[in-house]
Amino acid sequence: MSPIEELRHEHAAIKVMLDILERMVIGVEIHRELNTEHLGQLLDFIRGYADECHHIKEEDIFFPILRQAVSPLEDISGGIFREHQEGREYVIKMSEAFRAYTMGDKTVLADFNEVAKTYIRLLRSHIFHEDTQIFPFAENRLLPEQNEEMEEAFAQLERKETQHSQHVALRESLHQLEGLYLVEDL
Repeated sequence: MSPIEELRHEHAAIKVMLDILERMVIGVEIHRELNTEHLGQLLDFIRGYADECHHIKEEDIFFPILRQAVSPLEDISGGIFREHQEGREYVIKMSEAFRAYTMGDKTVLADFNEVAKTYIRLLRSHIFHEDTQIFPFAENRLLPEQNEEMEEAFAQLERKETQHSQHVALRESLHQLEGLYLVEDL
């Protein structure tokens, strides 16, 4: 799998996470409750997989290598970093609401839902932009040796002490939540 295919593969998992989060938001609107165990698992996935794995690959590896392949006028990564940071801020807010809810404060549910909805919109738009504009642009600009450099850097990141096993566990957790939240009723 090429490095860009790997990023797209990670996007697919992140989109599943967004679908699950959306179902949780709907559940809060209907039942005025939140399953704290499931939300805790989802927040762990967001922090450990989406941010600490995927966004790090983009910010520290993909975009720096892409910048070497294009002229400064072609650099299309500017807003991406801002969106990553904005997403992190929403995750902090959701985590704060989650902690307050686990301490018995049900008044945070409306705030949680609004932040979660905004986060979902941001990431869906962000992923669409990367998948349809940035990645095809990169595929046309990156040289084979730059792809190889990126592939090795991705592999090195995954080999870090607990990184790979942590990502496997997070993907398994996401898969379990997917079975609970995204299974269609027959």
